[in-house]
Amino acid sequence: SKQQIVPTRMNLMLMKGKVNGAKKGHELLKKKADALKKAFREVMLKIIDTKKRMGKEFSEAMLALAEANFAAGDFGRNVVDQVKAKSNIRLNVATDNIAGV
Repeated sequence: SKQQIVPTRMNLMLMKGKVNGAKKGHELLKKKADALKKAFREVMLKIIDTKKRMGKEFSEAMLALAEANFAAGDFGRNVVDQVKAKSNIRLNVATDNIAGV
């Protein structure tokens, strides 16, 4: 929006200060956005790699299960009944501070 200001030296200096502040703010936001984009790309590459490995492992596991079922018959219920312990796998969730965000 346009502002009605009196064209004095003082107002000129004030407007120059506002422009400089806006430029610095824009540069900082641009740096933050670039840092977040870089971090996002790195996370996405890790996710894609993990998905590919999971797909390969899943295919191998399903093949092994099919072979076991063919050799021994359906034994899934027996396995479930014999497992009493809880899983020892835990999920750790953490947050990262990227460029002050």
